Amino acid sequence: AVREELGKRSRALASEGMRYYNIFWVQKPLDEMERKYYQLKESGIGHDDAIRAALEMFHTRLSGKKRVAAIQAEEAKLSGNFITMREASSVLSALVHLEKKRATPHHAVELVERKAALASEAPLKIGTARWVQNRTVTLAAAVDADGDSEATPPTAV
Repeated sequence: AVREELGKRSRALASEGMRYYNIFWVQKPLDEMERKYYQLKESGIGHDDAIRAALEMFHTRLSGKKRVAAIQAEEAKLSGNFITMREASSVLSALVHLEKKRATPHHAVELVERKAALASEAPLKIGTARWVQNRTVTLAAAVDADGDSEATPPTAV
């Protein structure tokens, strides 16, 4: 009954940790808040005040977690060592394109390096968001431009 009431008063508490729903040995925030409620009740605090205090404690912790996640996201963004979901999906589409052309990673790197040398760009910086943005389209275009002759690995006879 207490778990249901805590869950009804705070959807965030009810849903937090539910990705581990069937893993019973993982402690969920709802379990911890229920335990906190009973500790408060044993110390003589009333039902409504104990529920309110447990929920307040949960939301304080949750706001701390969100603040830490926001700070980490901002640091990653400023460092340049991250890619967004849009960039990741473009990388995956380029990889699918390469797989259809049967290009090995070695061939793909050679094609991009050749294209970069022709355009007299700066050396490639693998692993940065700028590289992903600038090279994803280049990679697919290079594979298309060179056709199957270099993109297809030699077949054994």
